[in-house]
Amino acid sequence: MTLTGYLVQRDVSPKKSLNLLVGLRLNTRPGERLYTLLESLLEEIAALETPDAFPLQWICSISPLLEQTSGALDSLLVEIKTRCASRGDRLIPAGFMGAVHQLLSTGELEKELSWCWSHSAAAGFAELFAAPPAAIMPAYPDPWRELSTGAYSRQGFRALGLPQDPARAYRFQRRGKNSHAAFFSYIPLSASTYAGYTRLLRGLPAAVPPREKVLFVVLDTASLISCREKEGEVRPVLSWLLETLRARH
Repeated sequence: MTLTGYLVQRDVSPKKSLNLLVGLRLNTRPGERLYTLLESLLEEIAALETPDAFPLQWICSISPLLEQTSGALDSLLVEIKTRCASRGDRLIPAGFMGAVHQLLSTGELEKELSWCWSHSAAAGFAELFAAPPAAIMPAYPDPWRELSTGAYSRQGFRALGLPQDPARAYRFQRRGKNSHAAFFSYIPLSASTYAGYTRLLRGLPAAVPPREKVLFVVLDTASLISCREKEGEVRPVLSWLLETLRARH
């Protein structure tokens, strides 16, 4: 199994190893609970980065992350920027406000996407990118709008992430004709207890057929914070994930 920071695989290796992408969806407002959780996760990752790097995909809406300033938030952004340069991490926007895209009018969706870069509140976020990212991962995307009007590709996004049921096979879809953005799927892992995470992870290998080469799993910070507060501790969910997959691959 290989940990990789590349979101879209240009070529599929003939090897039987599994390329694993791990994402963190920052779906809770910035605050002490989030920073404490991320500090614990980064410490866990540091212990796992021997000898290889453990790149992360940071997934977040722009406005909720940057609407307030604090020393802790500044430190987090510096850490992300440093990891992007040294570990191959990537930042993937989920939109400007994190709205439900199916419920937005055409004009509202254009703003939700274009404001990722053009709105003044996004300036601090855009500075973290060497170039605008090719992918977007809204919590509630509207793939039909892309197929009919190119809503995402017209704003410069070449890939649109779609959540998959863990029981279904993970699969990349190449870019189709008419210059539409590619669809790629990911498996969201979210549970209210650590026992729930254990059950999800046990079923994960069966969801990855032997021929599949890439698996993208996304953990959300809101559920991890809930687990921590219910059980009074942070448990090594990332280590569990790697151990589960390595047992298969």
